[in-house]
Amino acid sequence: MNLIKFITDKDICGIEEISNTMPRKAVRAILINDTGQIALLYIGKFDLYTIPGGGVEGDENLEEALKREILEETGYKCEITNELGYIRESRAAHDFTQVSFYYMAKIIGERGLPQMSQDEIEQQIQVQWHTPLKALDIIVNEKPQTYQQKYIQCRDKTILEKLINYLRTE
Repeated sequence: MNLIKFITDKDICGIEEISNTMPRKAVRAILINDTGQIALLYIGKFDLYTIPGGGVEGDENLEEALKREILEETGYKCEITNELGYIRESRAAHDFTQVSFYYMAKIIGERGLPQMSQDEIEQQIQVQWHTPLKALDIIVNEKPQTYQQKYIQCRDKTILEKLINYLRTE
């Protein structure tokens, strides 16, 4: 899988530092429904939108982790259709490193119940469906308040721009 972008504190807050911690592995999906819209998670507690996905657990491979995360957060089973690449984040101010592996996936079957953790329930997470251009517009126009939210916005903006360019050449 190819590197899409390496995001550092220089991109987020102008500081030339790098975190050297072992990276947390995460998986994220551009989840597409039957009408061509993509899923965004709206996190009501923080008034924040993001691409669905999360951390790889235990001995899961990336595809297993992705299918689990999508089911937990959206209630849908999914089929992976494409690899998009990965984004590496080096959050020096928090001494945290993360690598997010991105896939395109389509929903399979009817929606079940999301299986969110108590923390996710308290964050008031909801699935919303938007066209790729509308999703990008939503992400670009957010006003992130925290360091972490700025990283999330940068990461999501990057992948949505890649998706839109990919769809234009398809």
